Amino acid sequence: MFDGIEFIEFAVDDETARRLGEQLRDLGLHYAGRHRSKSVDLFRRGRVNFVLNSELDSAASEHFQLHGPSVCAMALRVDDAGRTLERARALLCPEWQERVGEGERRIPRAAGTDGTLIYLLQPDPSGRSIYEDDFRLFADAPGAVALTDIDHVAQALPIGRMDNFVLFYRAVLGFNPEQLWEIADPYGWSAAGQW
Repeated sequence: MFDGIEFIEFAVDDETARRLGEQLRDLGLHYAGRHRSKSVDLFRRGRVNFVLNSELDSAASEHFQLHGPSVCAMALRVDDAGRTLERARALLCPEWQERVGEGERRIPRAAGTDGTLIYLLQPDPSGRSIYEDDFRLFADAPGAVALTDIDHVAQALPIGRMDNFVLFYRAVLGFNPEQLWEIADPYGWSAAGQW
């Protein structure tokens, strides 16, 4: 069962990581940590987490080479990551494996129809978060009111790709689509769905 979005990951290079980090700070997030073994930075406020990945020889690097700075992955909180991954395998969704450092958590992940990685995070029996295991965390920023959560994600799709995305999110993750919205686009038309 889906329980929310744990983090959104951006594919960046060093320069775009710096600029995007500045924009995230302007939005009230703070630089919260650095990955233990990779060129990955964590920005957060409350339960809103953004990961900026500039690691060379990674899925993020490949995504950056194809699309420039963009979202390359998201982590979904689920009650049973193994069951969700088995469903993805049964539906022939490609899996992705990357190097995992000593003491870091191995996170199951599948690739969506556009190559975006979907990490599947379930609660750890020890109560530790992925951030405690994989990042060198800094002190939380004082004072500001915590954001409660990432409440939705929008994906821009080329014409003719909506059915593929609906099928993936429905069959693999068990989402149910709501009303389809058509949104005006100066270069054509767009459609947006809500889950």
